[in-house]
Amino acid sequence: MLFDFGARTAVDPANIDLVAANHFSPGASFFFGVLVLLCGGGALVALLFVRARALTLRTVSETRAAESPSDLEPGPHKMVRGVVEPTENEAIAVRIEIDQIAKNHTAKNNSWHTWEEAARRTMARPFYLVTDQGETVLVEPGEDAFVIDEMETTFAGCPTMGRKRYCDVERGETFSAYGTLVRQPHARAASAYRDGMGLVLKRPANGRMYLASASIKDRYTQRIAHLRKWGIVSALVFVAFQAIFVAPYLATALFGTRDLATVVHHRSWVTHNKNSTTTHYAVSVFTESGVSFEREVTSPAYADLGTLERTGEKVPTVHLGDSDYAAYLGDRPTLNGIAVILGLCSGIGAIIGFFATYRTKKAWYDRDKVSDHGGTGHYYGVK
Repeated sequence: MLFDFGARTAVDPANIDLVAANHFSPGASFFFGVLVLLCGGGALVALLFVRARALTLRTVSETRAAESPSDLEPGPHKMVRGVVEPTENEAIAVRIEIDQIAKNHTAKNNSWHTWEEAARRTMARPFYLVTDQGETVLVEPGEDAFVIDEMETTFAGCPTMGRKRYCDVERGETFSAYGTLVRQPHARAASAYRDGMGLVLKRPANGRMYLASASIKDRYTQRIAHLRKWGIVSALVFVAFQAIFVAPYLATALFGTRDLATVVHHRSWVTHNKNSTTTHYAVSVFTESGVSFEREVTSPAYADLGTLERTGEKVPTVHLGDSDYAAYLGDRPTLNGIAVILGLCSGIGAIIGFFATYRTKKAWYDRDKVSDHGGTGHYYGVK
């Protein structure tokens, strides 16, 4: 059967499998190459930069909110900022302690250790915040207070394979506290106000009290850097992959020249692997517009195209300009299946790798469990 190719005729591609060896069919090439790898992959790369931008804006918003105290009128959703003064003669008003145990790891010729959270404790007592205007507000944080501040590390009093990380809300530090502001009696109000009623900040009705130091501006710093780093690397790999594999296919599909070609040569060769031997088949064609190229084909197609070489019948092709790289047997371009599978596997691996490392970039207070990389080599205690 002959295939109508404009005013000319060629062998119907439905009768011969003209898809190159290791290539996907035209339909599968469009789905995986354009919809999944181009559109889906591009959207994921863009999402990294979008998320980094969103966290940057959130940093500005949260920092501004923490540094812009509310009016001291009773009500919900109030931000009070001031200098910490514990109610008793103690230096610390709130302390969060995290016990960590060293865990040693070995893989091939590498060894390292991590610090894994074993226990967490919060010790909180009421304290005062003295504002810039001289107002004194009693803060009742509760044991579940969410403290945004940097941690320190100590090995004192810890077991051989352990250490302690802690975060303190201390006397003299400037903190912002978020909660519900009410009027109630407290010790300092009794001496400062005739009715003995003062301002008390309590935990929000439906949540935890937030206590934030100036380090709130660094809450998302590592996450933003991580997103941008992955975004840049992913964008470079994405552009390179698209330029090598998908762009020639897509450009040929949109702007390629459909042409008839004569089979001018065929050849076969054998390659040897560890436990297998593979025979490869290829044909060379010359189009009416003067483009010549060789493509590896399947064994059945090789036999059919060898017959066409002897009879002189033509086969349909599509190519982009004079390029032999962007040239395909058949009336529609196709994608290399190995490249597509490699792209899909690489994408899935990158997604898994990103999320596995992204959670370690969160600030300690945003993690359910605090796990830290300790360094190279095994840990056997403080020397």
